[in-house]
Amino acid sequence: MWELYEEEKAKLKMFLSKQCERVCLTTDTWTSIQNLNYMSLTAHFIDNDWKLQKKILNFSQTTGYSGELIAKHVEACLNNWELKRVLSITVDNATTNDVGVQYLKRRMLSWNCLVLKGEYVHMRCCAHILSLIVKEGLKEIKDSISKIRSAVKYVKSSPARFARFKACVEQERISYKGIVSLDVETRWNSTYLMLEASLKYKDAFVLLDMQDKKF
Repeated sequence: MWELYEEEKAKLKMFLSKQCERVCLTTDTWTSIQNLNYMSLTAHFIDNDWKLQKKILNFSQTTGYSGELIAKHVEACLNNWELKRVLSITVDNATTNDVGVQYLKRRMLSWNCLVLKGEYVHMRCCAHILSLIVKEGLKEIKDSISKIRSAVKYVKSSPARFARFKACVEQERISYKGIVSLDVETRWNSTYLMLEASLKYKDAFVLLDMQDKKF
């Protein structure tokens, strides 16, 4: 497997050297359920045939989330790939990333590879900004969301409870066939899907409340 990795890496390095004039980087970090920190680095670029390419350059474990630490990981990866023609770096809208990008900007200025002296190298992830806005708005109805989340969690916690819920759906003759699923609290779009499905099954939840004393 390691030999295959090295072989494919050599092919990709050759492809980048011939097909990539300027690269836009995206990087993200997260913590696994084992409480381990990971970082990914992806390169986006237009090849010689004007096709958008996306290549994962790195996926590795890190010892922390500090801006400079992440920046040094990115720097080491770029050196490893011999890739220094960076146009922009897109990161989440966080203070630690501000520190990290400033470090990378200083390093890349020393490489003399930035456009317009790196004035526009730092790009803030629009999806992350939108997520922050929506989460702030959801705080206005957090009590209602919490109650709905508890209701969904109850009916999904065992096959017997879910069977009783399905029986209520049939009694209320609800034609909606979507799945009611528990959301991931850090993903607002999953909360939206949970609320959307729960609203369709509102009458079934009301009936379940009448029939199941534990609900």
